[in-house]
Amino acid sequence: MSPSSKSAGSRGPRKSHVSRRHGAAASPSLVSHIIALEVTGWHVVGFRPSIAGDAPALWRVTIERTDENASMTAIEVDPEVALAELVRYTRADAR
Repeated sequence: MSPSSKSAGSRGPRKSHVSRRHGAAASPSLVSHIIALEVTGWHVVGFRPSIAGDAPALWRVTIERTDENASMTAIEVDPEVALAELVRYTRADAR
């Protein structure tokens, strides 16, 4: 079958592929953690999973504050937990 004779309806919308492939949208608490960091001058610069074999993915979340030339990284199974820890550390550091 040539590409021109394929039906246009054979492929689903791209959005559904992205949702299935990469999961749902960010949770509200994940977004609130990022906003809390931004308010205190910290910026998320790295947010990636580390996958090794059959072990669960470990999320590496890195934040930095360029005006103080500082960065912090948290590694957790749940990215929300990693962000929450970083928020806690930055709040303690601000006091």
